Amino acid sequence: MFDVNGLDKLKNNIAIIRFDKKWYFHQLICKREVKIFSAYKESNLLLRALRKVHFKFKLPFVNIWFDSKLENLKKYKTIIIFDSALNDIFVKYIKKRVPDARIIFWYWNPVRNSVDPKLLTDDICEKWSYSPRDCENFNLKYNTTFYFKDLHAPKAKPIYDIFFIGKDKGRLTELLDLKEKFNALNLKTYFHITPTKRYMIKSNPMYKKPISYDDVLVKIGKSKAILDYLSDPSDGLSLRPMESIFHKKKLITNSKLIANYDFYRPQNIFILGRDNLSDLPEFLNSPYEEIDKEIIEKYDFKNWLNRF
Repeated sequence: MFDVNGLDKLKNNIAIIRFDKKWYFHQLICKREVKIFSAYKESNLLLRALRKVHFKFKLPFVNIWFDSKLENLKKYKTIIIFDSALNDIFVKYIKKRVPDARIIFWYWNPVRNSVDPKLLTDDICEKWSYSPRDCENFNLKYNTTFYFKDLHAPKAKPIYDIFFIGKDKGRLTELLDLKEKFNALNLKTYFHITPTKRYMIKSNPMYKKPISYDDVLVKIGKSKAILDYLSDPSDGLSLRPMESIFHKKKLITNSKLIANYDFYRPQNIFILGRDNLSDLPEFLNSPYEEIDKEIIEKYDFKNWLNRF
């Protein structure tokens, strides 16, 4: 069982730092009475490029880029820093500003795409990760990924068998090959593949413009299953399995490790490369097996936060 009452007592002492506020989950976290800070001042493309150069060459006075509201961190006892687009220079800056706070660096991405853990010594911060493999390889503490139980996909009659949303990230050829295989089974698919970088939008006619997460939820509501296709299937859980269990949608994934999780049910999760592809239509047309409420609650943001 989770000590949710303990969190209620502590949440006013917890702050989260993200790259910026342009994040769908921002307001959902604020509703939980947890304060979120932006790491950087708002800036245009040119200033962001200059900031990147400033950090790359480790020039002095880096604090000119940091949001002035970070001064208010002094009132918080625990500070969780999300890894996305942040670096060790920023973490060390925060440590100097609030030396007595408990600082947690949260790897919500694979270590290979983030800060080298060796640059963050134990006297600076705790290091936690969503990836069991990274935790083992880099001696990090483990926590699950998370979702929000108050998010709801609009209920609708399914018009798609399989829905995919995600950036290319070098997966385009494999994704399109999968789409062809699904279509050959007379399955209706909707693939919304966006470029890895926004400026690449015109480089391939298969790319689509990014859509809001509200639109993603609408697509989920209109689909029987969500496709989860990882660049490296050995990584931790992406958002797709969370969408599957919270919205009661079937999941198709290339992660064989997913069978190790407490929410895994063969009736609900089809593993590419292990399950027989010809059985996919039958899988999609079979009923969804309900998962225990306690298991789903484990992955809610509130309990994710409590595990720290």
